[in-house]
Amino acid sequence: MGVHQVECQFGMGIHQDKRQQRLGVDALGLDSIDQMIGKTDFDFSPPDMAARYQADDAEVMSGAQRKMVVEPHFSHGKRNWIETYKAPVHSEDGSLLGTVGFAHDISDRKQEEEAMLMRNAALAGLLRGEPTRSVLELLLLSLQYEIHGGTCAVFAFDGERNELTLTAAPSAPESWQASIARIPVGEGFGASGTAAFRQSMVMVEDMATDSLVVDYREFARVAGISNACSLPLIAPEGDLLGVLSIYRSKPGPVTEHQVALLTQSSQMLSLVMTQGKNTQRVDEALKTFRGIFDNVTEALFVQAEDGVFLDINQAAEQMFGVPASQLLGQTHEFLAAEGLNDLPAIALSIRQAAQGQAQNFEFWGRDANGQAFPCEVSLHPCSYFGRKVLIASVQDVSERKAEAQRLLIEHDLAAALVSGMQRDDLLATFLDIALRFPEFDCGGLYLREPDGSYRLAVHRGLSESFVASVAAYAPDSLPCYSADCA
Repeated sequence: MGVHQVECQFGMGIHQDKRQQRLGVDALGLDSIDQMIGKTDFDFSPPDMAARYQADDAEVMSGAQRKMVVEPHFSHGKRNWIETYKAPVHSEDGSLLGTVGFAHDISDRKQEEEAMLMRNAALAGLLRGEPTRSVLELLLLSLQYEIHGGTCAVFAFDGERNELTLTAAPSAPESWQASIARIPVGEGFGASGTAAFRQSMVMVEDMATDSLVVDYREFARVAGISNACSLPLIAPEGDLLGVLSIYRSKPGPVTEHQVALLTQSSQMLSLVMTQGKNTQRVDEALKTFRGIFDNVTEALFVQAEDGVFLDINQAAEQMFGVPASQLLGQTHEFLAAEGLNDLPAIALSIRQAAQGQAQNFEFWGRDANGQAFPCEVSLHPCSYFGRKVLIASVQDVSERKAEAQRLLIEHDLAAALVSGMQRDDLLATFLDIALRFPEFDCGGLYLREPDGSYRLAVHRGLSESFVASVAAYAPDSLPCYSADCA
């Protein structure tokens, strides 16, 4: 059986025959394609994962249907998450050859999603009045997902004793917590004590040699800590609240991106700790909530149980390009792209969320310029200063949808090019692919004839009268039309 090799811009291209013999370019860490010939999923993945991969392929071949799956993938003993598009491949006579797949690594996206869930849980906990430590732990877990490695801890400043006390370290072993339970504030008392003393960020790139950590070298050696970074947590009024520290086993300095994440997290943690000191003052709590609400990078909407917007954060204003003053009192229908949403189904989701059932659904939004874009919405019941509400977290998934669309287009183009179809049929396929984009409703493709004139070779969605008026053009006279669709 001949094997067609398809070029794609993503990380993996795979063809499989019906015996699951993998032939293609993979991220398995092999030196050449030859090392893959004659092998199956069971040669590269744990048995349970390999069985799942083959079950997906069997389903695609038996049902002759395309399928998009998110599945774990193991390379060099490390698990990554791969989003894979699979589809059956047929010969010219219609017989089934096997499957074709396109895939790309979405591990970073999965970690970002986990981080978002943790931040949303922290925000919900803050609204419910949960203990400050619980909220801090969720924010630290969120940071650890985003920073890709390291153990984070928050210390509170005790002004009377002039020392730091460990407040939250959800991933730190108990042996660690005992060793860093109390740290004096001053120069040379580790990264944390020094950062509190200087009230500025402190990086220790080598725990074995840096003079700031002389008293903590044995702790670092036993714990396997290579470096540390600490940032002071400062209240809005300028008072020292504590310190955020990250301990890493991987050698090397903290990157600029990681520093930006630590800085952003330190601001949110400072606001949470401030709120913890002012739980009896509602006005101060509202101010603190507003600071955290607007520091969250996801678009957030606080909705009454009937769907009316009660509050909107800055990220939501930026996503839709509409100020909060115009959104308050409106519902999701105000932001919905016309004709692209199932509004009764969304109304049902809102009612179910109000009854305590968290909801997730897709939504086509419309920005201030009228541009439609796809979103994913997570809807959770919550308490908003004593009132039952819904928290809607909205993500713009335009890039993800575009990537999925490109995967489909690459497959269809590859299938069309290797199928040997006639020119007009190939042009019809190209036009059908172009019309998948929501910006286009109808269109046509012209062929240039040997004499330089143009002939309308294929069209979709055009009225008969319009087609009759634009069927052919003289040389060098093809205009550009804005046509009414049939």
